[in-house]
Amino acid sequence: MSCVVPKRALTLRTVALSLALAATLPAAGHALDIKVIESPDGKLVTLEIKGDFKLGDGLKLRAQVAKIPHDVPIVAHLNASGGSLAEGMSVGRFFHQIGVRTVIPANARCVLPCPLAFLGGKSRVDGEGAQVKHSTATLGFSAFNPTAREQSYTAADLDAAVANTQRGILLVADYLVEVGADLDFLKYIYDEAPDRSTKFLSNEELLSLGISIFDDESKQLIEAQALRRRLAR
Repeated sequence: MSCVVPKRALTLRTVALSLALAATLPAAGHALDIKVIESPDGKLVTLEIKGDFKLGDGLKLRAQVAKIPHDVPIVAHLNASGGSLAEGMSVGRFFHQIGVRTVIPANARCVLPCPLAFLGGKSRVDGEGAQVKHSTATLGFSAFNPTAREQSYTAADLDAAVANTQRGILLVADYLVEVGADLDFLKYIYDEAPDRSTKFLSNEELLSLGISIFDDESKQLIEAQALRRRLAR
């Protein structure tokens, strides 16, 4: 049995197949540019990370960190977009394992897979999540539009696409659980949007998802967990 599936008629899960495959394919664009900046007093190292996530960037980051004294705290500033989801998760997993705080600086842009790396941020002191986005920065998720041609597909083809997509979603869900991120991020990662647009999350949305916001106008930090505790009362 076969059926004709119009390009715009594919289900969200089939559309997300491209995301599941992208996690295993080399990313286009430039690899991450990682700059190591030591504070004048030598008590903090900042990793400035820009560019696209390409296969091998996670290993390159580990090589850079291996040169930093183990007792010096690290904060990662992210300004990146595009590339391999698998590599974004590799970077975020490493941040979480060694306790690297993550920041999206003022006016910076963090678009998938950058948010996955960002969500790996963790405090070395209390082991809690430590992610801060500046209010003038942007965090977003690119739309995953169907790439299938209008042609006949067998039921087996569609079943395989759904199965592959489900495996891709499960990999991302497992990662979010591993780094302690809110699973509600999944609905933004796999959301549909017209014209290949990017869905940017507001500061209010991010606070509700556990991400702290630094207000660049008032120069104050809005702690997401403090708000969550009050809302839970």
